Amino acid sequence: MKKILTSVFVATLLLGAGAAQAQLSAGHLLVGGSAGYSKDTPADSAANRESWTTTGNFSPRAGYFIKDNLVVGLDITFRGTRSVSDIDVPSSDGNDGFEQKETTTTTTRQFGPFVRYYKPVSEKAAFFGHLGLAGVKHWLLV
Repeated sequence: MKKILTSVFVATLLLGAGAAQAQLSAGHLLVGGSAGYSKDTPADSAANRESWTTTGNFSPRAGYFIKDNLVVGLDITFRGTRSVSDIDVPSSDGNDGFEQKETTTTTTRQFGPFVRYYKPVSEKAAFFGHLGLAGVKHWLLV
C-alpha cells in the first residue's frame, strides 16, 4: 500500500511541475482534480470481529481564465463511505446473544463555483488564492 501511495505522490508532483509552467493568460483552460481511497480498521476491535470503514472520493475541477491570472470554474466532488461492524445483540431470555452485522453507506455529491487568482513570483512559479462555494446533496442508506 505504501508503494502505491508513494507512486501517486510522485505522479502528482510531476504533473504539478508541468502545470506550473502552464500559461496563466486569458483564454486558457484550467483542468485538474483529485481522487482518493482509504480503509480504516479500528485498533481496538476484537480479533474475531469484522469492523472497518472505507471511503473513496473523486473530485474533478475545470475553469476558464477570464483575464490574465484570474480563473473561474466549477468544482465537483463525489464521495462514498461504507462502515461495517459486528454488534452484539443480547438475548431476551438471558442466554448468550448473537452477533449481527451492521452496514451503513453514505454517498455525497458536492458541486459549486470557484474563483482563483494567481500572483506570479517568477516565470515558472506563482502563488494563488482560491475561493469556492459548494452546495451539497447527501444520501444515507442503511
